[in-house]
Amino acid sequence: MILLSDFYRPFRVALLHEQLYRGQYYNPLSSPNRVHQAIRLLRQWLFEKKIPLTIVHNEEAYSLSASEPIRLIVPPRLWESLHASPNLAWLKLLPEGDFTTGHASRVLSLSPRSARRILQTAVEKGDVLRSGAGKCTQYRVRQK
Repeated sequence: MILLSDFYRPFRVALLHEQLYRGQYYNPLSSPNRVHQAIRLLRQWLFEKKIPLTIVHNEEAYSLSASEPIRLIVPPRLWESLHASPNLAWLKLLPEGDFTTGHASRVLSLSPRSARRILQTAVEKGDVLRSGAGKCTQYRVRQK
């Protein structure tokens, strides 16, 4: 479901780890292997179930690709739970200091619209500060 939650950008290993193992510390030495193992198991499951989806791996990012036409239904509540619940571990992926929605979308491998939605939720929760408006909007992770 994580890979189905944003079709516009591939997911980087750190973000997949955050979604798969919520609240667990990301260790750059061991965590990527955990993600790779989960991807391997998913590939095996897709093959065994004859589901025409493949997992594409490019530049440390993963995405789904269909090898033939397929209809996927992503329940709205699940999509919202994946994207509308940023926590402190997720926020640590963002840069220190001011950044834009565009920068956040690149760092998190999300579409700008998804990044904007997540940042809005984080602002409402008080985890991120927003200043400016429109194209001049800047964000900053609140230090706790």
